[in-house]
Amino acid sequence: HKINLNKSERVRMQTAYLGFGFVLLCLFLVPSPSHAAGARDLSDKEIRQIIIEQSIASYSGQCACPYSAMKSGKACGGRSAYSKAGGASLFCYPRNVPQAMVEAYRKRLGGNS
Repeated sequence: HKINLNKSERVRMQTAYLGFGFVLLCLFLVPSPSHAAGARDLSDKEIRQIIIEQSIASYSGQCACPYSAMKSGKACGGRSAYSKAGGASLFCYPRNVPQAMVEAYRKRLGGNS
């Protein structure tokens, strides 16, 4: 059974899904024990990379990011969830990870900001 929604209803639903997805993503971006030991030694760049890896790992599909590979071995490009409007909220690039998230990650690890 298909539900027909007008454009503003679709936009509202997509916005709600994105917000919910972002909240879930933040909840699951918990530092792994392997990173906890050297928390104070991790640079912002390293923490951003960890967050990106965890973000991609949380995606259930194959094409999380534009640089992810399809089964054929080709890059996903515009077919990726990251690239699609209304797609999953993922961190694929360091520039996507807010500094506040880096600092929150470091704080959870017990490191200094």
